Amino acid sequence: MTSTILFLPILLVSTVAEAFVDHTSGTVKLDNCVVLTGEKTRESDSGAETAYAYYGYKYGTAERFKINYESIPNTDLPYLDWSDQRKGGYACPQPVQPPQQRPMLPPRKSVKSEDCPYLDVYVPPISADRSEKFPVLFFVHGGGFRDALSL
Repeated sequence: MTSTILFLPILLVSTVAEAFVDHTSGTVKLDNCVVLTGEKTRESDSGAETAYAYYGYKYGTAERFKINYESIPNTDLPYLDWSDQRKGGYACPQPVQPPQQRPMLPPRKSVKSEDCPYLDVYVPPISADRSEKFPVLFFVHGGGFRDALSL
């Protein structure tokens, strides 16, 4: 039996009506008053364009953990505390692989949990005067809990 990693590129269109973006700090204020704070990941040589990453936004709950979430208030949900979301969400646990089979991913400290539906958003380098919206590319990691991490 062989296992494969499945990547499904899906093009999404933004459903947010209005958003204010501070390109110098990476802060995004949505029309519902939610504030997202990103981490600077790259800057152009001239400093005119900056890229940001927004880590660890929970988009769902694994069904097998539903009882825990109904009985205990979950303060881990990012919409309960948007003040500074610069840490990553949980990575889905995977078996340890020999070094020659490990994927070449950039090192990133991660905490593993089976309840791991978290989303990281990477914004390409954009200039401060850009006002038009642009599409977001969204990857769904398959892997069947066998190959690599869902980072």
